[in-house]
Amino acid sequence: MDKKLWDKLFRQNSLNEGRNDPNKPSEIDGKRKAQAIKMIYKKVYPYTKGIYRDEDWRNINKIWKEFDNMNLDWWIEEAKYGKNDEGVPVNKEWKFAIEYENERGKKQKFGGHVMAHGAGSVKDPLDRYDITVVLW
Repeated sequence: MDKKLWDKLFRQNSLNEGRNDPNKPSEIDGKRKAQAIKMIYKKVYPYTKGIYRDEDWRNINKIWKEFDNMNLDWWIEEAKYGKNDEGVPVNKEWKFAIEYENERGKKQKFGGHVMAHGAGSVKDPLDRYDITVVLW
């Protein structure tokens, strides 16, 4: 992927300043943490199936769009490439945080990461990729 394009996408996602509508509760507000995580997994599961091939991480961006559709208060904390011994990028990881109001009405924060694992050629592992999402 073109580094300039990646930087543009990262800046767009990093500028997420909370919920789409701060007056409307997110879909996970009022839930226990385990319930909230399960709800998010259910929404992003379709994007973790299959091998993808694109130049703009469009399937990763669909996950961020799902977060927005759920009206989550989320942000990206870090994004980085993992490289092999030769310095070739073999994966891309985005670490993020989500804040919500739990079942007791208290603010709670949890984190997670989205990982694009290279499934392309030896020369260009990220030519194709699969996706995993982990929440904690």
